[in-house]
Amino acid sequence: MIVSALIVCLLAVPGGSGYAGLFAQQAKSPAAIPNPHRHARGDDVLSDVATEIKIIEAEVSSDSKRENVVENKAKTFRAFTTTSDEGIERIFFEDLRTNKIYEIAGVAWPNRPLNDPVCAGDYFVFDRSINPQRSMHYAFDLNKRVIMAGRVF
Repeated sequence: MIVSALIVCLLAVPGGSGYAGLFAQQAKSPAAIPNPHRHARGDDVLSDVATEIKIIEAEVSSDSKRENVVENKAKTFRAFTTTSDEGIERIFFEDLRTNKIYEIAGVAWPNRPLNDPVCAGDYFVFDRSINPQRSMHYAFDLNKRVIMAGRVF
């Protein structure tokens, strides 16, 4: 009980620096990742897909049509896709605080559409069908610019 109170007090320190930042990182478990789609947990394949996925700073031409546009409630992030003439979908997010755009490259099945994109807090969550019976569920932490979950359901 005393340890819990200590952790709560440390986490309440503004700025999240020092010990507060350390405890905040340790307190953030996979269970804390938003699940706006309400999927069952599915098979965890994060270690299989994380090595293929890269988040890189990118540019999007002004004549590219932005699709699947979603923005978080705090209006700090916006995510969207563009599709090439060959039907290949590219996934992007924009940090609205810095106006920098990043591409989420390496997500499997780029010829299949992204489904149910949602910005939940600082997370970008979406699904992509891998066959008629199965889909891949992805969750990205946009502040850290890393994939946090990859599950087949």
